[in-house]
Amino acid sequence: MIQRLRGLSSRTEPIHETSFYLDMVHTSDKPVVVTGAMKGTPVSWVMMDSQIWSLPIYVALDEASKNKGVLVTLMNYEIHAASEVTKTHTLNVNTFQSLSFGPLGVIDASDVIYYRSMSKPRYHFNNEIASHVPIIKTYTGMDAGIIDYLCFAKIDGLIIEAMGRGNVPPNLVKSLESVIQLNIPVLICSTYVPEWPGLWNL
Repeated sequence: MIQRLRGLSSRTEPIHETSFYLDMVHTSDKPVVVTGAMKGTPVSWVMMDSQIWSLPIYVALDEASKNKGVLVTLMNYEIHAASEVTKTHTLNVNTFQSLSFGPLGVIDASDVIYYRSMSKPRYHFNNEIASHVPIIKTYTGMDAGIIDYLCFAKIDGLIIEAMGRGNVPPNLVKSLESVIQLNIPVLICSTYVPEWPGLWNL
């Protein structure tokens, strides 16, 4: 039986973000597999057949891959859930890791082996992005200039990538309160990726 496949290959810089977004809007039981190469062009072209394209194809064709959402498979024979994977190194082939739970499974030759299920339920949102929601990364000693400017800009929300467990520099507090008083939603999240499963529930 011949099955139709559509491929999606990406540069590795945005793979964890691209795959996460796709997982949020993908509602079919059909697997979507995102792949890429963690090597320079001369190496990747030589290794393309065996190391890049064959692995995600095995995963996409496997019946056990259904209802698992978007999966990430690169050159290290591991299968990761898009909602869990992150990039940890700029050059290492094993850069993509699911730090809290590990990979969903592996590819052994042409066999796809899953040894755990998803760690948490999948969430979805409407695939219509029309809002203006800036993302601000904080740092020690940061002043509130950019926050004050956004108070007068036409934004629909604000995401603050804070430090530690959601801490922001003291200089930002009053400005963030001003944004909230304008009925603009403010989401504060941590820069750090949890390595302990319990942190997901904090």
